[in-house]
Amino acid sequence: MNTDTQVRTRPDVDGVKRPHVRLRLDRFDLYTRIVGATSDQARARLLGIASRTITRLRRDQHAGEAVIAATLAALQHHSEALGQLGLSVSFEDLFEVAE
Repeated sequence: MNTDTQVRTRPDVDGVKRPHVRLRLDRFDLYTRIVGATSDQARARLLGIASRTITRLRRDQHAGEAVIAATLAALQHHSEALGQLGLSVSFEDLFEVAE
């Protein structure tokens, strides 16, 4: 299975697997490339987050509230350009809940 689509779970404090929000990396890369952010440093600048956060997202794909909000807010500024290509900016387009 491709690591970009592999569902990984995180243990909670009791060692039990818990659901989490996962970034859809393929779509994230596509959307950000379309709006001109073609490197991870450019993606971090676009979102207003640290570039190490992008590195972590690539490694484990677990997106917290701040990353979700930053991603949606930044890409919604480009919703007209993305919409012309048939792409919408919503939680469901860029994230998924993984068990």
